[in-house]
Amino acid sequence: MPLSNESIVAVRIVGGLGNQLFQYSTARSLADRLGSELILDCSDSRDRSVELDQFNIRARLIGSRSEIRKTHLNLPGTLGRKISKAVQLALPPFIRIDNHTFKQWKEGPERQFDRRITALQGRIYLSGYWQSYRYFENDRDQICADLDLKRSVSSTSFRWKLRIRQSNSVCLHVRRGDYLLREAEFGQCKLPYYQNAMALLRSRTNRPTFFVFSDDLAWCRSNFNLDDVVFVDCHTPEQVTDELDLMRSCRHHIIANSTLSWWSAWLATASDQIVVAPQPWFTSGGPSYNDIILKEWIRLPRDD
Repeated sequence: MPLSNESIVAVRIVGGLGNQLFQYSTARSLADRLGSELILDCSDSRDRSVELDQFNIRARLIGSRSEIRKTHLNLPGTLGRKISKAVQLALPPFIRIDNHTFKQWKEGPERQFDRRITALQGRIYLSGYWQSYRYFENDRDQICADLDLKRSVSSTSFRWKLRIRQSNSVCLHVRRGDYLLREAEFGQCKLPYYQNAMALLRSRTNRPTFFVFSDDLAWCRSNFNLDDVVFVDCHTPEQVTDELDLMRSCRHHIIANSTLSWWSAWLATASDQIVVAPQPWFTSGGPSYNDIILKEWIRLPRDD
């Protein structure tokens, strides 16, 4: 589809790789519908590195704040700050990129799929997390192609991938790390959740091998010391794209309440794939469970 001169889609990129993939995929699907260019605003990515350029994405990345003008009302004094804050809540900031003015479309506080996005036209700037597969479910094949790595993985990762593909592999992902510090918000997938999910996979598949991926392998080694479990310990936190590549190579998935975990299952290609997902997703707020978990995935209680 030829690019439209009237429509341009831009999206704010924030968070870790899993969040970045949701932001890209939602914006890419909208841009494809409009036949427009896609711009990734990476100027606000301060605490997490932008990893999207390692994939075959179709977008232009802008990392400099000087290339994007975001004008907020900023009146002086205590009363002025209060007025400015009230106005900013009611009216989105003025955004200009490449001398084009964009209308900002913010994700609602309930973080659910907003079908009004299908009617957007013109120059649109998306701001949010967009954690719903429904934003791009009709473009699955193209999004999967976009999210293939554009480089070869390391020789170590390649050997792990061969091992994964030569077995009835199950990706078992355990997210702890920062979730331990934000228990009230996110919540943890408890040990019984994983034990029940592993029992289910053993009952439904032939001789599965569980490949454990985690930011806390020491905890995993203490709790999953079993003959059919393998601990994938070849990556540092900076090699998250290689880790995702291995995770998505598995045939089946037991996911945590993590966007990286989610993408490993969604990008996997096995036709007989079984995915087990935790319920609820987050303890407080977060995306709607029915928006983030596919209907064909199996839901098990997260806490027991």
